[in-house]
Amino acid sequence: MLQARKKIEIVLGQTFVPRILHFITQLNIGGYTLIKNVIGLGDHGEQDCQELVDVHSNSYFIIVTTQEKAEAFIQQVRPLIEKTGGMLLISDVQLVKY
Repeated sequence: MLQARKKIEIVLGQTFVPRILHFITQLNIGGYTLIKNVIGLGDHGEQDCQELVDVHSNSYFIIVTTQEKAEAFIQQVRPLIEKTGGMLLISDVQLVKY
């Protein structure tokens, strides 16, 4: 059975991961995937994770949730992304329960 959901993808600095995890917990979002030390090229130049510490590295979240929780989550995360930089993507997906 397919279920309509929202997929939220976030790329942001490693130092902000605890705040995103707090938002996920606070809104009782069922789960997430977190990939640390992602590389890429964007408005702020190339991010290659070659630093000695991970302060300047980026992390990538994938979150799939309901429309209502997605809207609440975006309201909390958007100011952080606008202030600190990063990328926030939202898309419609169909969830296949396993």
